[in-house]
Amino acid sequence: KNIREIISKLRGFEIIEQRPNIVVLQCMMDATKFSMENLVGRILALILSMADYIRKAFMEGKKEYLKEIMFLENELDRIYWFGVRQLLMVQKNRALAKFVGIESALHILGNRTILKVLELAGDYLEEIAKDLDRLDWAELEKCVEFRNGFAILINQIEDLIGDALRAYNGLDVFLANEILKRISELEDRVKELTDKVIKSIDDVKTGVFIIKSLTRFLDMARNIGVVCEIVINRAMEDPKKMLKSCVYKEI
Repeated sequence: KNIREIISKLRGFEIIEQRPNIVVLQCMMDATKFSMENLVGRILALILSMADYIRKAFMEGKKEYLKEIMFLENELDRIYWFGVRQLLMVQKNRALAKFVGIESALHILGNRTILKVLELAGDYLEEIAKDLDRLDWAELEKCVEFRNGFAILINQIEDLIGDALRAYNGLDVFLANEILKRISELEDRVKELTDKVIKSIDDVKTGVFIIKSLTRFLDMARNIGVVCEIVINRAMEDPKKMLKSCVYKEI
């Protein structure tokens, strides 16, 4: 609470990452001093923190973690609108593009899409947190196997987010394609967990909230997939550069 009060008095400062034991701040006064790559990285870092809080709340049974997600989502929205403002500036003055790391005017629309799908991912996590906050957690105590499966799902999504950031920064088409395959596998995992909810949770309200949360996690993963598709499209603009930036693995 004290940190938030201080931040509110520091004009131009944003929280770019928050976890239970660390808070990272950065001044964002001049839009041209921050590349789109940095903004996307900050949003992904916030999404990672939000997912981590949900996992901790679910596994430890501490609803106070869920309140942090609401605050982080507000920070994510502020960075999102900052990015939109940046893109509008570049649209009006193409000379600013190089200052924010936009190599082509064709990338403006793609960056706008990336910002939007990541902002929606933050909205999904906030919605999940609100639903979990309304649950009767005594019901969940009876379903240890499901809780463990839910935590594993979140871990897999956190890995996807981290890898998506690496693919975006390096225009790694192979990694982006691998992530898309893993997202398809997540769909099967969510179906399995949904079946477990139907079989093991007797309370209808609790079951509905959990299934809705699982669906939102899958929606979020698909949004990350959109980022990967844009990475692949962008990398194909210059195949030689793409191949140089990719890491080859022996099969």
